[in-house]
Amino acid sequence: MLEWLAEHATTADALAAFDAYPPQWCITRFATVDGGMVAMYEGDSGYHTDDPNLPGDRHRLWMLADGWRYERSAHLHPGSLHASDNHASDNHAGSLHPGQTPT
Repeated sequence: MLEWLAEHATTADALAAFDAYPPQWCITRFATVDGGMVAMYEGDSGYHTDDPNLPGDRHRLWMLADGWRYERSAHLHPGSLHASDNHASDNHAGSLHPGQTPT
């Protein structure tokens, strides 16, 4: 969200951009993972199956013993409508999920 806000020069610009998007509903699906839990939201590849290990888009909150982090694929973000942002591997968390290795 902070990255999206930084794209706007003024508060008025950010509010106008927000007005262009429909409200988002957060209906959470939970799964147990090593070290804690993950909360998945609509748009996450594991949302409809409760399987956080499925490859694909991410829209989730990792709640682990070593800390919490939010992960969302860039093209799922309301402010990321540019063609160059439409990559499922891009996320706003900047961190790896359990079992993932850097590429």
